[in-house]
Amino acid sequence: MVRGLVVAAVLLATLVGEADAARDDTAWLQAKLDAGGTLVLPKLPNGECYATRGLWVSRDDTKIVSDGACIVGTGPGEVRTKSPDGDPIPAEAVFYISRTSPFLPAPARISISGLRLDVPASSNLYGISILGHLVSVRNVEVTGAPVDALYIGGRGNDNYAARVSVTDSRFLAGRRNVVSIVGAIGVEFARNVVSGGTDTYEVAPGRAWGNPAAGIDIEPGGRGTPILDVRIADNEIVENAGPGILVVCTNYQGLPVLADGIDILRNRILRNGTRATPPQHGGIVFNGGQDEGGGHVLVEANEIAGNRYAALSVRWDVNFEIEQRNNRIAGAVRVQRLRPE
Repeated sequence: MVRGLVVAAVLLATLVGEADAARDDTAWLQAKLDAGGTLVLPKLPNGECYATRGLWVSRDDTKIVSDGACIVGTGPGEVRTKSPDGDPIPAEAVFYISRTSPFLPAPARISISGLRLDVPASSNLYGISILGHLVSVRNVEVTGAPVDALYIGGRGNDNYAARVSVTDSRFLAGRRNVVSIVGAIGVEFARNVVSGGTDTYEVAPGRAWGNPAAGIDIEPGGRGTPILDVRIADNEIVENAGPGILVVCTNYQGLPVLADGIDILRNRILRNGTRATPPQHGGIVFNGGQDEGGGHVLVEANEIAGNRYAALSVRWDVNFEIEQRNNRIAGAVRVQRLRPE
């Protein structure tokens, strides 16, 4: 059922992209968003889609509301700021929720609802990037071939996103991951469909494979970047190239100082690991933990079946307290603890 939905979505995105290649709504959409307030996007007749380069969402209290309108992403938007080392930063998502200067606060109280975003690979865009706080995404669909369909984190803003709610949405594609949560405090990700991770994003010249390619990738992004109070509940996470859920609380800087309160509840995590190329596989995969220990993960009432490798894969360096309750696990290997080579 989900595989057919993903294939149909990809075909539709291709056809829509071709049909709207000459259209460009970037200027007036960006002007509306810069004005703040509520942007209402009515559904266009005859299946027509708005077409835009990446859009900055930088004003507090901005709402983007639709009754099912389609938007095709065509490429990065304008450059409005620079990284600490001077690199130009364009709007790299259809909706790029971020401040436009290091002297401004990260945007807050943003909501997006009722839209379908088609993101072809040629655009090299994310679907939605949330680099702000108090953000709500509801009843949104992302298809095509984005880098990630959804990115939640801080990066050039506060190094984390806080109090983010993503509900009742469908994220059906991703060349790197489908959903990435990279530095966050207080994320509610519930009642969504997450599928279609492909491991086709270029990770080295001439090599478009070796990404995590997870349905949901949870990681801190740095030693001082928190992962706190992240709730993944009641989702369908199916048929991704890599793990269903990947919790990677370690990187080249070491273990994060704050990694605690991760709840994985009542999800259906099925048939992930559709390609051999990602570096890790499993229904739920854990790496690392909180520096000096004490971080807690609750895995409760999930259905985990048909995934490549173990239902739960725990790498040798994990120091989380992983509490398991009432999970329905199918397969020969239920829990596998990997040892160092």
